[in-house]
Amino acid sequence: MASDYNTMVYLSAVFRRVRKQAPHLSYDIVPINSPLDAIRDGTVEMCVTGNPYAHEQALADQLLRSDRLFSEVYCCIVDKGHPLRGTVTLDRLFEFPHVVAQFLGVTMQTGELRARYGRNGANPSINVPSFYVIPSLVCGTDRIGIVPNRMLRVAPQRSRLRKLDVAFEMPRFTEHLIWHSRFAYDPAFCWLRGVMLEMA
Repeated sequence: MASDYNTMVYLSAVFRRVRKQAPHLSYDIVPINSPLDAIRDGTVEMCVTGNPYAHEQALADQLLRSDRLFSEVYCCIVDKGHPLRGTVTLDRLFEFPHVVAQFLGVTMQTGELRARYGRNGANPSINVPSFYVIPSLVCGTDRIGIVPNRMLRVAPQRSRLRKLDVAFEMPRFTEHLIWHSRFAYDPAFCWLRGVMLEMA
């Protein structure tokens, strides 16, 4: 179970490594939906997620395990022709419409920035269910997209985009691998988990 972001920037590298060592393995990646219930009932074997609530709940469950994979920071992306130049203040940032991913139960980036820095003004925005579509909604517009930093490296539209330098701290998150203790001594699972931790 993984998001589009994790599939693109992290699991793709894991799968390339695994293919060299075990070329006949296949995988089913499913969207994130009730990850802890799915892990408990065996619907999925592991979940890669940056949802802090899922991580906290996994730590509180004696049968679940959680490994820290990597930390990530959000960044602001704009079309190459966007009028914002130089180091951008938060006031300037909120003069333009935003495109952000909206996930159930997770504080989102624009809202977190407003809450942290006390900005209450509303600006038009597009909320989407996936980070993957944000670059295409930013290209050719004055919109500002907020995506994980690594996402910009793999976006098909990266040559038409640029990252803004900002005068404030962007929100961060940490990705975790959540799994069930029933796999703790399974040789194949332990091998794959080891590869995933190494690649993180």
